[in-house]
Order: sequence, then C-alpha cells, then structure tokens
Amino acid sequence: HGTLKLSVVDAANGNSINSFKLECTNYEGFGTSLVGKIYNNTNTLQLPAGKYTFKITSDNYIQKYFNFEIVANTETSVIVMLSNELGDNEVRVIMQWGTESNRTNPSDLDSHFYGTLTDGSPYHVYYREMGDRDIAWLDIDDTNYVGPETITLDLSKFEEFTYSVHNYSNRYAD
Repeated sequence: HGTLKLSVVDAANGNSINSFKLECTNYEGFGTSLVGKIYNNTNTLQLPAGKYTFKITSDNYIQKYFNFEIVANTETSVIVMLSNELGDNEVRVIMQWGTESNRTNPSDLDSHFYGTLTDGSPYHVYYREMGDRDIAWLDIDDTNYVGPETITLDLSKFEEFTYSVHNYSNRYAD
C-alpha cells in the first residue's frame, strides 16, 4: 500500500474545497479492484499500489477525472483544480505546475491571453492587465511554484485568440 495525499482547490480563487466525492473509475494493479468505490471528503487514502483514475465531484463545480499512480510505501501528492460551472459562452484555462511536496522550477509561470475582439480591437490579459469580467480576465495569478494561474473568457466576444505561457522566473536567462 501507499498513500494518496489529495488537495482539492477552486481554480478561480485558489481556495481549498473541503466538500467533495471521489469515485474510483479505473484501477490497474494487483489485488482487489477498487472500481466503483466512493470516498467522501477524504484528503488522505491508503491504496494498493497501481495506476488509478478517479472522478471528483463537488456541488457547483464541473466534475473532473484525474490520474495518478501509487507506489508501495510512498506518498503521492495530487492537487486537483476544480472549476465552478461557467456561462454558456465561457471557457476557463487552468495552468498548474509542480506540487506542494515537489516544488519545481520555475516558481512563477504567467498566463497570457491575446485576442482580437469582434470589433477588431486587440485585447491582452496577463498579471499587469487583469482584464474585464465581461470579456476575459485573470482569475488568479499564482507566483509560488504550484498554481493555479487561471484565465476565464467569453468566447462570443472574440474573433480569434491565443493563449501562451511566459516563464517569469527565468525572464533574465539567456
């Protein structure tokens, strides 16, 4: 057996979500299958070694599937970012990197959203220009190794757009 340490986070504000349901939807390992097993509000699980897919649901959030592997006698940390339900034309881009237990470089990545509005004017969202809540906006700008860095936009306002990532931590590197 190994340990799953799970953090469930609201992708739009970075706050912890404490009320959720986990369901094992796939298990590739030795021993008894856990497919169909449900866990409520559990952040730490002891699981047999193997590869897993879990579905996570929480009120007012979009359900999500996530994969992980449990190695015997080790702890696996997983951060799951959940997005609240969006409007008809809205989409959300969620960037996540590293984990709390494995803080990797870079420490700060920045989301950039470039678009052309339906009237032809340019539009840019990033950490200095957070955007307009009726068009496209930066929900959260994380600068501490993990994320989320999240942009939400209304697709109906744009002719075209590009999403890119800037490695702000290494902005002075050659």
